[in-house]
Amino acid sequence: MTLTGYNKEHAGLSSAAAAIVDRFLRTLKDMHTGRDKAVRSGEIESGLEIPGTTVRAMVSYLRTGDQKEGRPPEPICSDSSGYWYAEDPEDINKTMSHIRERRNQLNRVLSGLYQARENLITAAKPSRQMVCV
Repeated sequence: MTLTGYNKEHAGLSSAAAAIVDRFLRTLKDMHTGRDKAVRSGEIESGLEIPGTTVRAMVSYLRTGDQKEGRPPEPICSDSSGYWYAEDPEDINKTMSHIRERRNQLNRVLSGLYQARENLITAAKPSRQMVCV
């Protein structure tokens, strides 16, 4: 099965995102290095005319790097103030901590959904009552 709209050279990115990811990275490095120069997703979205999902996909791609392309992971940080290119290892530590907390929250959500599914399965089973004679 072939996925359309995805660029093989930039695994996981749409063709539109792959076309601008390098420009996005240059802009972060040149204009948004350091937390004090963070840029909000909405500003990126309107400046590049892309949806927030594309911004998040590009950030994820850049953070993980691309071994096939010889692209190392980039130190892109984020918090409630926006995204920025890190110049301080502590910023990366804080971003990693935030990502771990989001992962933990998603694990709690998954646990709840597993339990909800089991409850539905149990409720759907016919009741077997023993009749004593």
